[in-house]
Amino acid sequence: MPKFFLIIIKRRKKKIESYFCICSKKLQCEDLIGITIPNFSSQIESDTSGNEGNIEENNKNEILKFKEGFLVRAIKNARCVIFDQINEAPSTVYERLNGLLDKKYNDEDNTFPIPEYSEKANPKIKKNFRIICTCNSNKLKNISPAFLSRFDIVYLENQLDNINEYRELVETLFQRFEKLEKEERKMKKEKKDKEINSNNNGIEYHQPNEVNDNMDYSVSDKMINLVIDKIKILKNVDSAEKKYISNYSISSISRFCFSIYKLLLKFRDKLIREINEEEIVNIVFDLRFLKNPNEIKISKYPSIRNFILEIIKNIKQSELEENYSFENSENLENFVGIVYLSSLINLYLCVESPPGYGKKTAARVIAKMREIDENLEKKFYIQTFHSSTYPTNLYGTSTINYNQITFNKGPLTRALIEEKFFIADELNISPLSTILSIVPILDLIFDTRLFIPGMVSYNKEFRISSSFFLIICQNNVGIIGRSELPASLLRKIRKINYPELEDKEIKKICNDIDIFLSNHNNNNILIGKEESEKIAKCMIQFKKEKQHFKEPWSLRDVTKLIKRLKYQKEKK
Repeated sequence: MPKFFLIIIKRRKKKIESYFCICSKKLQCEDLIGITIPNFSSQIESDTSGNEGNIEENNKNEILKFKEGFLVRAIKNARCVIFDQINEAPSTVYERLNGLLDKKYNDEDNTFPIPEYSEKANPKIKKNFRIICTCNSNKLKNISPAFLSRFDIVYLENQLDNINEYRELVETLFQRFEKLEKEERKMKKEKKDKEINSNNNGIEYHQPNEVNDNMDYSVSDKMINLVIDKIKILKNVDSAEKKYISNYSISSISRFCFSIYKLLLKFRDKLIREINEEEIVNIVFDLRFLKNPNEIKISKYPSIRNFILEIIKNIKQSELEENYSFENSENLENFVGIVYLSSLINLYLCVESPPGYGKKTAARVIAKMREIDENLEKKFYIQTFHSSTYPTNLYGTSTINYNQITFNKGPLTRALIEEKFFIADELNISPLSTILSIVPILDLIFDTRLFIPGMVSYNKEFRISSSFFLIICQNNVGIIGRSELPASLLRKIRKINYPELEDKEIKKICNDIDIFLSNHNNNNILIGKEESEKIAKCMIQFKKEKQHFKEPWSLRDVTKLIKRLKYQKEKK
C-alpha cells in the first residue's frame, strides 16, 4: 500500500547526505527499516545514494533480498535523519525508534537490531548518526510521552520578532534563489542529452528543454525596496490592511520572494522597457495574500496584462486544439491571466464552479498556452478523480517485467518530473487518504532529490521540476458527493471561483462554439448567429430563474444543443 510522505535526500559538502522525512499517518516501520523483495538477478546493486551504503552481491540461489530503508542507511553511514511533522507518525514508529534512541554505554550494545533481516540483524550505530524531529508546539500532546522523553525539546520563537530592517533577509533569500536557479540550469545542461532511464538506480531526469547560458539575473535595489515595503504590510495586516491574509512568517516571505524571482526570470528581457517592476511585486503580493483572490483584476497592472494579451495574440486558435472563447470576455480574460501567472510562480490553485461552466476546458487551454509560449513538449496530465481513485493511480505502480521489478509512473509522478501541468479534476469526491497523498509534494522542494516510499519503487529517486503546476478543478462544495478539501491541503493552495459571465459574454461564447464546431468537423455547417443568440437568451433566462431549475445553465448544455441543431440541419 502506498505511503503518503516524502523522503528528501539533502546533499551537503563532501557529498555527505541527510534524510528528510515528511511524516504522515501512513508511515510504517518497513519504510524506515527496509523491505524484503524478490531477487531476480545476481548483479551488484547499490543503494540510492549512488556512492556509499549497502553494496552487496546477490547470491543466485537467494529467492529474496533485503532492501534497506533510509533509517538503516543513515545509521550505517553516520547520517542525520530529520522527521518533519513527527506528530503525524503512528505509534508503531515511535515504539520502533525508542530502542534506537536509548543511550548505549558500550560498543557491544551500540547496535540497532533488525529482525526483519536476520543475516544483518545488528548494524552498528555510527558515532555521528543523529535524529532531529520537528512539529508545531501545539501538536506535542499527540506524541507518545515515552518517545518525547528521549529528546531535548527546543522551542523556536518567531524568527521575525523584533526585526524592523528586512534588507538582509530579502537579499539572502534572493541570493539563495539565484544560486538554486544556476544549479538547476547547470544540471539541465549536463543532462540534456540523457533520456529517462527507468532501470537506473540513480536520479531520474526528464529530457529538458534547450538551455540558454545567458540567463543570469540579479535583483535590483529598487526591487528589494519594493519587496520590503510589502513585507511591512504583512507585519501590520491585523491592524491596518485587513484585506490581506495574516501570514507574517519566514515561510510566507520566502514564497513571496521566490514568486517574484520566478517572474523576474520570465520578464528579464522586458523589464523597464515593457514590464514595470512595481507591477510584478504588486501582482505577486495580491495573488499570494489577498483575502479574496476573486477580487484580483489583471487590468490594474497594464504591463502584465499586455504580456498576457501578447501571448494570446501569438497563439493561433488552431494550435490550442480546443475551443475556449475568452478574448472578448473581460471576466474570462482576467481568469486566464490569474491562472497563467499562478502557473509561472508555482502558486497552486483550486478552481470551483457549478457543473459544466468550462473550468476544466480553461485549465487544458491555459496549459497548452504555456506549453506553446515556453516551447515545452506539448503534453499535460489530467486525472479525473472518483470514489475509487487511490494514490497508486496518481504516483504509479510496480510490476514484474522480464524478470525485473519495474515502476510504471503515474500521471502525477510524470508531471512532477517533466515540467508539466497536472489537472486534478473533481478531487473533492475522492477518498480522504488520496487527497492527503498530494499534500507533501506541494512544498517548494525543487532543489532536492527525493523518493516516495511505497510509491516510487524501491527507492527510485527523482527531482520535482520547478515548472510543475497543479490546478484542481471541482464542482462547488455541497453538490452531491462533494466535500471541502482538508485544511492541510488548503493551506498550500489558493481557492478561486470560476467567473460568472455577463449576458453579452454568453452570447459571444454561443456564437464561438458554433464556429468552432463547424471548423473542427470540417463540414462548414453553421446554425447561424440568429440561432446561437436564441440559445444564449435561453441560457440567460435559465441563469436569471435558476431557482426554478435543478441545475443552472452550462457551456456543456450549450454545446449539446448546438450539436443537435447542426445534426438536424445536416440531415435536412
